[in-house]
Amino acid sequence: MKKYEFIEVDYARIERGVFLSCYMKALEDEVGEMDDLKLFQQLTDLMEHVRHVHLQFLMHLQDKLKKNKYKPAMVVDLGFLCRESESLLDDWRKDCKAREKLASKILALEVGKRMINDVKAGDVIRGELARAKCQVKPRVKLPKKGSPEFLEIMVHLGVPKELYDPEHVATPMVKPDFSGLSDYVETQMAAGRKLPSGLKDTFDEYVTTYTKTAKSDGP
Repeated sequence: MKKYEFIEVDYARIERGVFLSCYMKALEDEVGEMDDLKLFQQLTDLMEHVRHVHLQFLMHLQDKLKKNKYKPAMVVDLGFLCRESESLLDDWRKDCKAREKLASKILALEVGKRMINDVKAGDVIRGELARAKCQVKPRVKLPKKGSPEFLEIMVHLGVPKELYDPEHVATPMVKPDFSGLSDYVETQMAAGRKLPSGLKDTFDEYVTTYTKTAKSDGP
């Protein structure tokens, strides 16, 4: 592999990047034998190294690119590496999101059990790094676009047919926002108001809001 010397950063920054690669390999080898506390600490350390690489390495490249300091061949390779990194980090983001959703479900169920035993228990669970406020919110399953149930929803919301009905416009100019509509359903259900049939197919979403504690910011 060709070694580039055009990245003008100090050795400490490059060392961080090399360390990150070695660190990931070591983590992969050890993770099966780690206890949970050590695993959490390793993940915290990894996040810190990734943050460092982003702030001090990628931001440096951004500055050099804007000033057109690289030859076209170098820009090709840099663009390719950024695309590969983006793909890798996106996979990581999806995996983290899936585990966050599972954690939210577990926490929400735990809050529910606590409140059954003690109505004053509250909806907050505290950890070492953060506090979690847990809620279960009803979310609506949207009917198929153009179906009678969908049209009923639009009529219920008071949207003029000229903006969405296929009989009036070839391409709809408005459509319901999933999050906004779910919030609307939650409000209407809490008030005991009647909903159109297209909005009655709901499911529970486990929502957790995290707040960092002073300890998570480090010394």
